[in-house]
Amino acid sequence: MSTKDKILDASEVLFAKLGFNAVSIRDIVSKANVNIASVNYHFGSKEDLILAVVKRRIEKVNQERTDRLEDLKSKAKGKPIEISELLTAFLQPAFNLSNLDKKNGAQFMTLMGRVVSNSNPKIK
Repeated sequence: MSTKDKILDASEVLFAKLGFNAVSIRDIVSKANVNIASVNYHFGSKEDLILAVVKRRIEKVNQERTDRLEDLKSKAKGKPIEISELLTAFLQPAFNLSNLDKKNGAQFMTLMGRVVSNSNPKIK
């Protein structure tokens, strides 16, 4: 496993468990068993690391959302789409990730809860 992946994995676990503000770079490098300079090398700042952790998971979810919404739009042929179908297209991909990968999926859902409730505009 690459140093970058070790940092991302350790960060995700710690951020989900403790929250963004409670986790230090030292906590992350200790869990990842990497050099502290490697965090700066790969990610720059802690905020950029947080964004990389979230981006790694959310990109797949958002792609599935986009695909589902495009499919609904195509099938609707200009007619209104049921709100329940729109909600399913938006919400189901996140739940699919959670169900497919029990450990990391639940961690992702916890992490996303922390993102949504965080007051830092860069994280939101």
